[in-house]
Amino acid sequence: MKVDKIVPVSMKTSIGEIQVDCNISLEDLGKEFKASVCIGDEIQNQHIFRKKDIDKLPTGINSNLFKGMKGFDTEYILSIIQSLEEELELIKEKQQHQITEAYEKAQIEILKQGKDFYHYCIDNNILPSNYIMKASRWKVASEEINILRIILAILSTMRGEPVNIISVASAGSGKSIIENVAFDMVHEHNYVIMNYSTPASFKNACIDNPYLFKNKIVRFGDRGSAIAEEVMFEVNSIIKILNSEGYYHSSKMISQNDIIDIELIGKCAMCFSKVENELSLDSQDVSRGILWTPSLDNDNEFKDFYRWLDFKTNEDFEYEDKLFSNIRNYLDWLVTLDIEIINPYKDALDWLFKGNEAYRRLLNKQDNILKMLALINLPNKEIIDGNRIYVTNQDFEMYYKLFYKSLMALKEFKVKESDINLYHSLKLRYDSIDEEDIYNKFTELLDENHSDFYDEHFQHNDLFFTVNEVINNMSNVRSVHNIIGNIENGKNQRNKIRSTLKRLENFIGELYIPDENWKYNGVKPTLYYIKNSNVTNKKVEYFIKSSTFDIIYRYYGENDIRYIINDMKKHCKAFKKRSNRLVGCIEDINDKSIFNCPIINNPEYMELEKINLDKYI
Repeated sequence: MKVDKIVPVSMKTSIGEIQVDCNISLEDLGKEFKASVCIGDEIQNQHIFRKKDIDKLPTGINSNLFKGMKGFDTEYILSIIQSLEEELELIKEKQQHQITEAYEKAQIEILKQGKDFYHYCIDNNILPSNYIMKASRWKVASEEINILRIILAILSTMRGEPVNIISVASAGSGKSIIENVAFDMVHEHNYVIMNYSTPASFKNACIDNPYLFKNKIVRFGDRGSAIAEEVMFEVNSIIKILNSEGYYHSSKMISQNDIIDIELIGKCAMCFSKVENELSLDSQDVSRGILWTPSLDNDNEFKDFYRWLDFKTNEDFEYEDKLFSNIRNYLDWLVTLDIEIINPYKDALDWLFKGNEAYRRLLNKQDNILKMLALINLPNKEIIDGNRIYVTNQDFEMYYKLFYKSLMALKEFKVKESDINLYHSLKLRYDSIDEEDIYNKFTELLDENHSDFYDEHFQHNDLFFTVNEVINNMSNVRSVHNIIGNIENGKNQRNKIRSTLKRLENFIGELYIPDENWKYNGVKPTLYYIKNSNVTNKKVEYFIKSSTFDIIYRYYGENDIRYIINDMKKHCKAFKKRSNRLVGCIEDINDKSIFNCPIINNPEYMELEKINLDKYI
């Protein structure tokens, strides 16, 4: 932004004072001004200076601004420059008012359309959560669950309860595409992009705006290499403080004598992805949010999607834009609602996470996620007394199926979702063994191979495996590739798999080969096996304690209790009363029919008919 003014300036000469036209300008460069003084073609002076120095500019004839201007009234020129600062401020205020006014008008229209979409869902019996999942298939193949999980975290942050969004997976697995599709479902004013931000550039971005990150997601993109992660370490720490405290104060030295205070106000969350390398994730970052992995079994959908993409029409793109616009407007409208969300299933979450080190933080974050799912599905809720809704049985079942692998991981101390993916891959290759039957199975294996030694003659079996066998025989399996990522050193790869198997000690056991069964020199390998546990049981029980009903009765009365119980009876197939609690049951955690949304037209790649080529040959 620039303002200029042509004024007559006095100049002393041998024949007295004369008036000379002088073109004086002032340009706003952000944190600095550029002043220019021009007289014809002879004098073209410029000077860049800090804004706070405008009252003490040098007026000597050797200064950048007044070089070659002996005899000119430099004090007068300086006063004109200072007056131009006031004009700049007036122009900026006017522009800011226009921007604010335009934003408010646009926001009014956004909220109106968001409310219209809410009534559209009611009229057509649509669950917005399923609408979001189906809409995602227009831009990315078979990642509906991850898209909805990310949206729930974003919505929680928009409402002032920040939830980090972190993905760890191998290079080229689609992390960035999935993240971009999810963020395309929210308006841009709900997030800030700061890819590969150094501490200096990060602080520069927020010097003039202490509320820059309030209730927003700070997107750091793909962190890439270990060097990039180290560069962003300080920035990561600042966001962590804002995530917990909602306030950060620091200072930045501009020069030897100048220090600028930096104040950040408001809670925010971070979003980033990374490949597995020697630098592990900060457990505090993970416990403050969700950790997701791209789908490992969607190769067929992926190929069909990219085949169909080449034939996508303008009508398809317009329809896709309409779907995403509905979601953006609806999420913004939800944020404005003053509705209390009550979760009667919090005791079930408490029981789930009580064994984890970060139990209290996990409980709070996952409770927020479940409440956001209930809020997104507001069209199928009764808003009681106009100001409160309850997490329903349907919400809890959807939440459990959405986060099933994550919940398995969080239930176990320091286990990650990628660990659970590896466990499921191993279960497809190896049979499980009862704990008391380990040595019997081992000796049976020796007898079957007519050997007294565990050697290369029968390493490839259905019961026992080693770390080397996992890496050598399963490196092309995505669950393994995600864990070893871009680690090239063989020893480090083995250490990574070994530490993963160690974390899975509740699911995977270790057997040390007896001395008499080892004939080689060197270190004996550890044999691993799948424990015969009920971890993959398809049925999942959950409950509401009577003490929760006591509190609800005290504050809201008997009608709310009846509402919750009737909801359980209506949606829960195995509802029953047990001593001091009501117990429900999810019959099959692998059944995803609850996510069906028949209203949205499917992209064509989902419904192609098989052509009999013999007919044309």
